[in-house]
Amino acid sequence: MPKPSSGPAKSPLVVKPLVRPPFPKLVPDRSPIVGLSSALSMRTCFRVGEAINVGSRAIREGVQVFIELYARVRSSYREPRGVKQHFVFVDLFHDHQPYLSGIQQNWKGVELWDRDSSKFLEPSDSPRMCRCMGQMKKEDNMWKLTVFNIWEATMDDVEYVFGIIKDSYQPETISNGFEHSFANWRTFFTNII
Repeated sequence: MPKPSSGPAKSPLVVKPLVRPPFPKLVPDRSPIVGLSSALSMRTCFRVGEAINVGSRAIREGVQVFIELYARVRSSYREPRGVKQHFVFVDLFHDHQPYLSGIQQNWKGVELWDRDSSKFLEPSDSPRMCRCMGQMKKEDNMWKLTVFNIWEATMDDVEYVFGIIKDSYQPETISNGFEHSFANWRTFFTNII
């Protein structure tokens, strides 16, 4: 596989799409590990379609899921007299649909969030790559991502995170969705007791 550019996505991507392993199973209710529960989970998604599937499933099942999405921002704008910044996300590996709309409402008043999200307002030859954290909702019969935080990312970031997920995958993994295996927790607690 050719080495991707470490800078923001400025030209058509020639990187082969990533195929992530299955998400880890959620921990059973009443976990023996204090503070670990299945009430809240986080899913790392490298494809827009995958994020839509994860978010829509969470809503159907009535569970709370935070989505960490690696994608490209096709367009973005801020409402002239408002506090909302709108995004259109496109897949990392192709320019066609599905697209995902997103709205961030917390950028104003926090200098770091303002600086991070304003990068996507700048003109660019092609969509900028991003990492964002959010939660899916259905509005006007469309899936939308409520964006809590967003910042520019590189293919190096994507490959690094994908490597962690791929290397930690075990078919019998039990997790709270934060990509940690039960075996690692058991080893950790055994070593400190």
